[in-house]
Amino acid sequence: MVVEESLIKEIVKFGNGPLKNQLKAVEKLCENCDEICADKNVLLKLLQTFVKFLVSKNPIVQKEGAYFIMSISEKDLECTKAIIDSNNALSNLVNLLSSSNPQVLEQALMCLGNIAADFPEEIVQANVLQPLTHCLNSNPIESIIKEAAILLRNISDIQQNILQIVASGSIEPLINLLDSKTDRKIVEQILLTLFNIISFDVENCNIVLDHPNISKAMNQLLNRVGAIKLLASQFIEKAISYGAIQTGKIIDESIIPILIKQINSGTNNDEIKINLVKIIKIIIKFKPEFIDSMININIVSILSNILGTNCDDNLIIAVLSTLNDIIHAYGYEKIEQKLRRCGTKMKVQKLLDHGNEEIRGLSSMIFDFVGDYNIPRGRKSVKRKISESNDQQPPTKIQRNSQSVRSALLINKRNKISMDQTDTEQSASPIENEMYGNDFDEQLSRNSTPINFDNESTLNNVSRKPSPAPPIVLAYPGDTTISINNALQYVLFLILFYFK
Repeated sequence: MVVEESLIKEIVKFGNGPLKNQLKAVEKLCENCDEICADKNVLLKLLQTFVKFLVSKNPIVQKEGAYFIMSISEKDLECTKAIIDSNNALSNLVNLLSSSNPQVLEQALMCLGNIAADFPEEIVQANVLQPLTHCLNSNPIESIIKEAAILLRNISDIQQNILQIVASGSIEPLINLLDSKTDRKIVEQILLTLFNIISFDVENCNIVLDHPNISKAMNQLLNRVGAIKLLASQFIEKAISYGAIQTGKIIDESIIPILIKQINSGTNNDEIKINLVKIIKIIIKFKPEFIDSMININIVSILSNILGTNCDDNLIIAVLSTLNDIIHAYGYEKIEQKLRRCGTKMKVQKLLDHGNEEIRGLSSMIFDFVGDYNIPRGRKSVKRKISESNDQQPPTKIQRNSQSVRSALLINKRNKISMDQTDTEQSASPIENEMYGNDFDEQLSRNSTPINFDNESTLNNVSRKPSPAPPIVLAYPGDTTISINNALQYVLFLILFYFK
């Protein structure tokens, strides 16, 4: 529907009048809101009227003025530029940031946020930072804080504004708002702003990292939803990439378990995992004293398990590079058992023919460095003993019978033990304890290819309940035989006869 020219003139006339007439103009605007907002030419004709509304003494008129100016800024760059060029539009909007009316304040922030998306430098030149920082510091209303955070984020998108943002004191309230109770959308905007600040240069990064709550805040954020984990991991990686000093400011030993937990089970998002693995890699470089903690929390197994999954090439590269750093920094001899148990070499070997050249190169480095540990310790000696016993002469008949007697006695004892323990849980076999003891690495290796022990598991598994043994027959010279059961019965008969 076309907006009549007469309606436009009527709104302009009322808008230039006293407060009573301004309220009539607002009434006309609200009655024809859809038609007016749909036509950018009509909006531009009414722009100066809207600017006058901003300095009205009535908060309703102020709010509607900010609303319709925001509608203009949503059209296109040309319309937003018209607001910038309009006399007093920006300054009047900035003045509304000191309003005590929450609705006026929120609408002004939304309008300035829209304009800042296209013209961030001009917004800063309108002296928006001081009242904006005050909003972040003192206003308890969540919707207002969110709009203030969006505005500041848009301002921070160009480097020319970073120094002024830092000088305005905005960092303090931003970090204080990185709380577990703060709305997710607010936290996202704050993290984007802080990332822009630390990306400017190392000096501004240090200013952010010097805040006493930054380390605690990042620890908490890594345990929140995926979008926040992603932004928090990007922030940490960027901050510590500057060097050892910056790493020491934000990384302490308490964050190591959080990082490793998130890599292992905290997310299925490859992009987040890439950032987390890169953080581990940087920590190894600048804080090698934390490697022991990483090893104890099974970082080797967790990284190796990633190689056995269908994941992004960039994640594979990050994992291989970090594993290589761990091996060289910590020493292969110290982690050889862990590498063996979690099947690292086997997983790396499968990557030697990968289509990505970088993956092939890193895989080759690790594969060449790791020794041959496919056969577990002690395996060769077991085979040797078995082979040596096969070379011996077969036992004589008397030897066989004496061995049978000893076996029967052992079987009888095991039967007694099994019967006595029927109400208790069976103990784990020695092989199971050896492979999957208390070390979390061994638990993770259950997902890897199992080691084949042939028949050793049945030979050593003494906790297994045996089947009943048949009667044992003793051999005597001259092919005379006697059943052990019969002999025992005869002895029992003599004892009873004697005491009768």
